[in-house]
Amino acid sequence: MAVVVMKLLFDSSYKYFSLFLPLLSKWNNINEADLVLVKISISWSEIEAEILVPGDIISIKLGDIVPADSRLLEGDALKIDQSALTGESLPVDKSPGDEVFSGSTCKQGEIEAIVIATGVHTFFGKAAHLVDSTNQVGHFHKVLTAIGNFCIVSIAVGIVIELVFMYPIQHRRYRDGIDNLLVLLIGGKLTPL
Repeated sequence: MAVVVMKLLFDSSYKYFSLFLPLLSKWNNINEADLVLVKISISWSEIEAEILVPGDIISIKLGDIVPADSRLLEGDALKIDQSALTGESLPVDKSPGDEVFSGSTCKQGEIEAIVIATGVHTFFGKAAHLVDSTNQVGHFHKVLTAIGNFCIVSIAVGIVIELVFMYPIQHRRYRDGIDNLLVLLIGGKLTPL
């Protein structure tokens, strides 16, 4: 019976999934956030953000994610949300001549900017590289590892003791023993939390 139910569920889900396959192939893995408006000669073109180079002139407007570190040119002042980079909770005012960082979001205004850094040379890229390049384990990490190891060993010892007492000594049924072991496992796992 279970095989018949699984077969019906698989057939119906495959039928609905196959309806979306043409849509997925048209999307072609390009998101709106990956495209940026760039001034080439005298006209504006949309290109992928990953092929930006320093010196490109880009347009930043409401809702855009800044694709690279840039210096603002002429235009209205912007409000930029750079909370992902700096932790500031409110948008920051940016005027022409100021720098905006890759990964920030434009909350108000529209302006042109010149790209000054891309990839690992951006503010965000340098921070990510610093975090990635460290090999030192901090004290907090060591303490948490020790607590986790103690809990794992304690749970394992508790399970062995429980098995020895339940089956050979108390002669309990299989189901009662499994219930007790599950309580020990779940309770022991939640204790450190």
